Amino acid sequence: MHFFPQLFTPGKIGSLLIKNRVVMPSMFTNLASIDGTVTERMLQYYSARARGGVGLIIVEVANIDFPSGKQGFNELRIDEPRFLAGLNELVEGIHAYQTKAFIQLFHAGRQTTPLITQGHQPVAPSPIACRVIGFTPRELTQEEIQQLEDKFVTGAINAKLAGFDGIELHAAHGYLLSSFLSPFSNKRRDAYGGSLENRMRFLLKIIDRIRETVGEMPISVRFNASDFLSGGIELEEGVEIAQRLEEAGIDALNVSSGMYESGLTSIESVSYEEGWRVYLAEAVKKAVSIPVIAGGVIRTPQTAETVLEEGKADFIFIGRGLLADAEWANKARAGKIEEIRPCVSCNTCINRDFLGLQIRCAVNPYTGREARFRMTKTTNPKRIWIIGAGPAGLQAAIALSNKGHRVELIEKGDQLGGLVNLAQLPLYKCRLGQFKEYLIREVNKRPIKVKLNTTFDQNYVQDNPPDMIVLATGSIPIIPDIRGLDQIEVYAIEDILMYSSSIRNKKFIVIGGGRNGCEVAEVLATKGNEVTIIEMKETLAEDMEKKNRRDLLNRLKAHQIYWLVNHQVVGVENGKVIALDLKSQVEVTLEADGVVPAAGYTPENTLYETITEWGPEVRIIGDALRVRGIEAAIFEGEMLAYSID
Repeated sequence: MHFFPQLFTPGKIGSLLIKNRVVMPSMFTNLASIDGTVTERMLQYYSARARGGVGLIIVEVANIDFPSGKQGFNELRIDEPRFLAGLNELVEGIHAYQTKAFIQLFHAGRQTTPLITQGHQPVAPSPIACRVIGFTPRELTQEEIQQLEDKFVTGAINAKLAGFDGIELHAAHGYLLSSFLSPFSNKRRDAYGGSLENRMRFLLKIIDRIRETVGEMPISVRFNASDFLSGGIELEEGVEIAQRLEEAGIDALNVSSGMYESGLTSIESVSYEEGWRVYLAEAVKKAVSIPVIAGGVIRTPQTAETVLEEGKADFIFIGRGLLADAEWANKARAGKIEEIRPCVSCNTCINRDFLGLQIRCAVNPYTGREARFRMTKTTNPKRIWIIGAGPAGLQAAIALSNKGHRVELIEKGDQLGGLVNLAQLPLYKCRLGQFKEYLIREVNKRPIKVKLNTTFDQNYVQDNPPDMIVLATGSIPIIPDIRGLDQIEVYAIEDILMYSSSIRNKKFIVIGGGRNGCEVAEVLATKGNEVTIIEMKETLAEDMEKKNRRDLLNRLKAHQIYWLVNHQVVGVENGKVIALDLKSQVEVTLEADGVVPAAGYTPENTLYETITEWGPEVRIIGDALRVRGIEAAIFEGEMLAYSID
């Protein structure tokens, strides 16, 4: 018996039988080699998701036009036969777990730069620069369009030779095929522009030629049902595109939306609700008879099951959820919902792509590292005490217990979770709380001795010394030294987040415009307070991932929060805050009922030097070592187990 019968009922795409309705969509990883070949780290990454129970994996973008069509440095290539051996090995690794494998044929079009394309000018239907990329592409000639048709066909042939079960054409998110479809980016006046028929001509000719070449091999198209841009594809036209694609003989429609310039509608930020995009797939499904693949922040099996039960789609793609937990499908099928490691929508995975780095996940230390780290039991079990039960301490306790060590988790407070108990309180941060609860459940399932309300000192060690002490005491707020600060009411971030409902209709100055300052300012503004943020640097929240930062700043503007950058609070006089413009050296006086210091955090590691003199080996991890965030905390907590052995 298995849970979620709709999700785990076999389905078909074309004549291909797929064991369940869970699809891993194409997600760029940077795990290929710099020359475009499959690597061991890529093999292990995909094998982990196949082993985790996914029905279909759509392997990430594979370049059909090197180097002009690249959008990332370490991008797969499928344009030449010399790449077939590695691609075939990748297929074998996926097939080993009865999972089917498609590969996505790709050309970046206007959404790339000469830095990535080795000096080649990006190409597009029209010479319109992407506002995010900022580089004007060259308009393709009709002869070049026909040459690119040939290259897509070559990619399809190579996909079939490599053993893939099907192919997907990437016609979404503003890349080359998408830019032809969209009137936002296609201003041509020839046979490839203007009417929808003309804008679809390039894609439809590619489909026709691929079908002639590969026979019944299933073809999926990922396309935008809406560009979410003025002058772009809107849902009504998106549905018509779907109908014409069905008429062209494709086997599945992978419904997506947005492009670089639409902001958050292709890669969502933390504020987007689970399954918000499903209505696009639902509209498409009502108009076609071929399978429709839906997704968009679908995190839980319950949501996926409901979408299928209500007939809104035929398959569900789970993207970031499978980065957070490669075993998502197996756990769902077995009904082990609470054991699924939850994605927190932090977009660490996407940010790594922006930086040209290999894929990682803040909450799963193995993502992208599957080939390097394998958990094995220790042959030398130790007694290990962990001081501090924040995310680093919790993850370390889990990892060390998994290795076979005897673990004691010591926390001075009355609850587990550390600063996550505070970090989960701002708007849209509830997923952090879900992750904290997951860690606590995992600790409670293991033979880990947990001691709350316990002060750790030398007497504690002398009674029964361990083999090792791990300091995971996190960080504490920085209190700025400001003249006259005692002359005004000062609110701690914790007080604002925990008691915001009683703090209303006041004027606040938030001192510090990092992530924490911006988030607490938003909370205050939602309660009717007038808020000004004062930040010394050029920008607010500069350390945040781009998508979530953009979303946060948009919300600050919507709440009419005012901010001063390049300013420093230098004093308080007569209940007024004095800020210095660091460029002009001119002082600004601001009225306020209260201030909220949000100057950041500093490591809480005062015990470290003292503990090293007590005898046991000492390690320090997470923010206690250096303030960074949850990704470093989880990684260092897990890797501690490896460093010991």
